Amino acid sequence: MAEVNIIYSAIASALAGGSASFIVIKYLSKKTIEHQLSKKIESYKNELTAKTEKLKTSLSILSHEQNIKASRIDLQKAEAIGKVYESFSQLVLSIHSFANDNPIPVSCEEEYYGHDSQSAREYSFYTERAEKAKECALELYRTLVTNAIYLQPQVYLEILGVQRELLRLTEEYLGPIQVEQTSRDDVEEIVEELLKTRADLAQFYNEGLVKFVDELVVKFRVELGTGAV
Repeated sequence: MAEVNIIYSAIASALAGGSASFIVIKYLSKKTIEHQLSKKIESYKNELTAKTEKLKTSLSILSHEQNIKASRIDLQKAEAIGKVYESFSQLVLSIHSFANDNPIPVSCEEEYYGHDSQSAREYSFYTERAEKAKECALELYRTLVTNAIYLQPQVYLEILGVQRELLRLTEEYLGPIQVEQTSRDDVEEIVEELLKTRADLAQFYNEGLVKFVDELVVKFRVELGTGAV
């Protein structure tokens, strides 16, 4: 208001006093306009700053929420990978035992007195491990299906392919036993056939599965961010 009053006074002086007063009016008008414009610009800057800070706060909150969601998903993914790998490891260990372990040989005395025979012992030893391997293969399938959403599709399919092949081989071993329901006295009749099937599984394990396990460990480490590509 002060500037406006000055202008009014200057106008009054100009009307009374001549051209010099008009120069003063022009100067004062310019300064007044500049001052008003400066105040508006400053007000706009303050308003813009307030809006910017509010936007930053909103974006920060949104970013924090997204980070929490991402962290939760990463945690769930890590837990899923852990469950799958644990289940897969149990299958691998059971297959390793079935493919590579051997029963204690029957002594001549045991065989002579009919307490045991090598064929019967092998039958019991390998059948127990084949049943354990089959149980682990079925458990791995359940674990895979439950956690499939957290696995890379290619990794999921690779593990599933191995699971199916191992399940097929163990069922191929157990099939004749389940069909025949062989008694202890007759077990020698199919032991040779069973050992051939076991040899096929041992070959699959020793020639392919060991390498696959190493590759799977690398892939899971990459997924978890604990290893290089």
